[in-house]
Amino acid sequence: RKNFEMMLRRLTGDRDITPLRTFIELVEPVKIYTRHHQGVKYTSSSPLTRVVDAARPESMAARDFARRVDSLLANPSEDNQAAVADLLKIWKRNHTALQAIINTSPALREIESLSQDLTTISEIGMAAGNYYSSRQKPSAAWHERSLELLEAARKPRGQVMLMVVDPIEKLVKAVEAE
Repeated sequence: RKNFEMMLRRLTGDRDITPLRTFIELVEPVKIYTRHHQGVKYTSSSPLTRVVDAARPESMAARDFARRVDSLLANPSEDNQAAVADLLKIWKRNHTALQAIINTSPALREIESLSQDLTTISEIGMAAGNYYSSRQKPSAAWHERSLELLEAARKPRGQVMLMVVDPIEKLVKAVEAE
C-alpha cells in the first residue's frame, strides 16, 4: 500500500510505529461479507482511520510463520526451532510496547485485547515448540487450556483477525498430551 506508513503514523499519533506495524503484519480484516455485521456501517465517504483500514488483505508474515512451523514439524532441528522461536519472542514482547501507544491513541483501543492475545498465544507457541523439540509431553491440562486460549484468540476484534492462531494451534496439536 502506498500510504501504509502514513496510516500507521496517524494511528499512533506520530509515535514509533514499529509495535503497531508488527501487530498489523499479523492480522487480516474480517472478510467483506462479515465486516458489515461487526457493528460499523461503511459508506464510500467513511474515513480510513482504523486498524482494519491499515490491515492488508493477506498477512504475508503469517504465511511465512506457517511455513516455518511446517519446517519445524518436518525437521525439529535447532535452526528450525530458532526460526519459529525468534518470531514468537518478538510477538510476545510486542504488546508491552504497543500498550504504551494504545494508552494515548483511542483508535487503537479496539485491538488492545487482540494484542494481548498475541502475547498469550506466542507464549503457548514457545512452550509447544520446546515440548516438540525436546520430545516431552505437556500435561493434559496445559494442552486443553492452550487450545481454549487459541480458540479465544481466533475471535475478531476491531474487525481484524490474528492470522497466526492456526500455525500455533498446529504446533500445539503436534505435541501429544500425557
